[in-house]
Amino acid sequence: MAQSRRIQFNPNDYFFYSHDRMMRRQGEGPNIAFMTMDLDGHIAPEQLRTAVRAVFFAHPVLMGGVRFSLLSGRPFWRLPTNLQQAASDMADAAVSHDDFSTIPEGLDRAEALWQARCGPAWNLSAGPQMRVEQYTLPCSKTRVCIRWPHLLMDAEGAMLFLAELAARGVTQDAPRPIEGLHADVQLVDPLRPAGFFRRANLAIAGLRGMPTDKRLKIHTLFGATRPAYQDQQCLHRSWSGDDLAQIQSAAKDCVPPGPALYARYLAVCVIHALHRVFTDRNVESDAYLITMPHSISAAQRGAAATRPMQGNYLVSPTLIGRKSLIGDRRAMAEDITQQLADYAGANMSQKQWAVSWAANFSRAGFYQMLMRLPLGLEALSSGFSYYGPIKAPIDAICGARVLNLWGAGPLPTPPAWNPVFSRFGDTLNLSVTYARPAISDALASSFLRYIDEEMRRH
Repeated sequence: MAQSRRIQFNPNDYFFYSHDRMMRRQGEGPNIAFMTMDLDGHIAPEQLRTAVRAVFFAHPVLMGGVRFSLLSGRPFWRLPTNLQQAASDMADAAVSHDDFSTIPEGLDRAEALWQARCGPAWNLSAGPQMRVEQYTLPCSKTRVCIRWPHLLMDAEGAMLFLAELAARGVTQDAPRPIEGLHADVQLVDPLRPAGFFRRANLAIAGLRGMPTDKRLKIHTLFGATRPAYQDQQCLHRSWSGDDLAQIQSAAKDCVPPGPALYARYLAVCVIHALHRVFTDRNVESDAYLITMPHSISAAQRGAAATRPMQGNYLVSPTLIGRKSLIGDRRAMAEDITQQLADYAGANMSQKQWAVSWAANFSRAGFYQMLMRLPLGLEALSSGFSYYGPIKAPIDAICGARVLNLWGAGPLPTPPAWNPVFSRFGDTLNLSVTYARPAISDALASSFLRYIDEEMRRH
């Protein structure tokens, strides 16, 4: 039986596609996410290219282009006809190599080039939908960065790609199965086995549960006018050893016990840092709104569940950091904890997914009309997220040991910046992406410094 050349978007993918399309039409940059690995050792460029070619062939969605169904008007991924030839051609197009190993200022040169490639132009109509950048650095170090349109996959999917890359770097056949991964065509339905009417009721309840406290006067850093988009940049910090131990101790002292303890603590720190930024700029707001995305790819299916590499499976409460609680970190931590408990108790993860499921019936043009409705994104003070490692190992790429792994993605204006925390081994990372000139380099640096100071505060 011939393999299908069509792979559907899931409802969350359609949302990310529509939001990306809306922001481009408003002059913003595209929503291109990235994930970066710091490696010990050098990699032969052709060895990495061969591994990428093998992953592309095993997961042809990475070579797809966006098309629209004539009947439904909805987008889907259209795969190449000749996968073998396409994998070879697209690996050549996807992989870049820059050698700075013999240049005294090689690290600075590589960093500047990496920054210049943030938020690149992207052709969604033709693959490849994954770019792999190799930077050969002095002192036998390497940086490998992958970039992809967010509508293709979330951070969990990107790490599954890297797990495949790690396996194919050993052998193209990748005999060991990648834990947590199944074929591209097998989409995950977090609402299964709910029927149509149950899903419709969940969607209605989800829409009713979206409004925030109307008594709060929420303001962002931006007025009615904002500067035209120029480019994206990213600041990165990491903590390990004694620094990480200090942060962990502060978290346990501040936050009530329970799941996502460190994520809750970091949310408190980001909110306090935002207050300092808003105070510096004389912007008054009754509260600071941030997201806290989490994946529901394994919902209803247990810990042994798998998912396709592509696809977004993200839902998120909007956390309210009340200005009245600034200065009392324990009280704010308790309030954040209660908000998350209320979100879980109201089954909002399922309800939010059901809203996306209902919107999924829209044609692309009508979806753009829906995107103009107030969704809450326009009032965010900042993005925020925290993710940990997947079960599949990402320990070496083509023989070079992975020392650290971190990444993030942009947000539109407002809020124009997005702090993303991640764990790799015994290292905590923070990547702050920001849009210039809406957010200046100096302002982004201040935000990062404030977050660091809040994280260490007992």
